Amino acid sequence: MNTYAYMPGKNEKMREAFIKLGVPEENIFADKQNKGNGAAYKKLLSRLVRGDVLYVQRLDAFGINTREILDQWRRLTKDMGVDVAVLNSPLIDTRLSKEVSGSLVGDVVAEILSFAAHEEYDRQRKAQRDGIERAKKRGVHCGRAPKPLPENFDEMRVKWKSGKITATEAAKQCGMPLSSFRYRANKM
Repeated sequence: MNTYAYMPGKNEKMREAFIKLGVPEENIFADKQNKGNGAAYKKLLSRLVRGDVLYVQRLDAFGINTREILDQWRRLTKDMGVDVAVLNSPLIDTRLSKEVSGSLVGDVVAEILSFAAHEEYDRQRKAQRDGIERAKKRGVHCGRAPKPLPENFDEMRVKWKSGKITATEAAKQCGMPLSSFRYRANKM
């Protein structure tokens, strides 16, 4: 069993704390920027084997949102069989759960993260919907601007609506896809 540590940014105080925990200097991995999962994290993952212990300062070392954190948590604890100890949350230590009842703590953490990810996703979607509605009320156009209509569009629309030509023929005369012709003609 080896011990490793991961930091999503350079932090000398954190490095010293990991060394005091018994993590060898060469097993401390740090990415250059916060919210990593960069090159150092990938290198760390390539070294981890079942039974190793990984120390992190906080859960957000695994990602920038709850879904990323949950994915990495499952990858490490379930798929790879690595124990994870989160220093700022002493209860989140999968080594403790083995003494209590199998992987109880790991499963509870995964469920909490899963719930939080779902809630976060719902909040983001609601905020997006609300923002779009507010923009529409202000008259802001969302999306790509429509292409200008061809000069003969009105003439072809009238002929199609009166049954003189088919929608396919009208669209072809306008140089438009059939679905676009019907959509634009029915909006008028």
